[in-house]
This record gives sequence, C-alpha cells and structure tokens, in this order.
Amino acid sequence: MKRSSKYVGLDVHQAITVMTIRGDTGRGLARTTLPTEAAALRAYFRGIRGPMHVAFEEGTQAQWLHDLLIPLVHEVVVCHRRRAESAGQQS
Repeated sequence: MKRSSKYVGLDVHQAITVMTIRGDTGRGLARTTLPTEAAALRAYFRGIRGPMHVAFEEGTQAQWLHDLLIPLVHEVVVCHRRRAESAGQQS
C-alpha cells in the first residue's frame, strides 16, 4: 500500500512552533502547536507516516531547523518571504 505524501507548513517562533499538515489533495489533516525544541519536533515528525515535504520562512532559527529536519523528511524548503513580489496576506 502506497503512503500518500504529507505537506507540512511551519510557523516558527522562539518558544513555540505552529504546524499544519495537508495531504495530497490539499485536505487539512492536522494542526498542532509544539515547543520549539529539538526533542519535541523530532518526536512529532517521527510519528508521521509517509513522505513529508516541509516549508517554513527564513528566520533566526531556519538553519537549526533545516539541519534538524533533513534526516527526518523527504524535502525541506526555506522561504525568503521578504523577496516575494506581492506582500499580501500570508494565508
């Protein structure tokens, strides 16, 4: 049985990380808030089955988070929002 891909968006703050997971069809699968700590993030990502594609904005913790997630997920994308053409609503 093929496991469907998961698409994970992270909103990373100093103390907490807000995470949204969507499936192949775009349907929301989960939304959770975790402490921005290596052990908590590793444990959560290890509990998700199937290939994961993760995206988050560049910030002070981007390199740390990228290095933490690379061995756990299929793909990590770090976005540089300030260079976006239109700075409209982020939703």
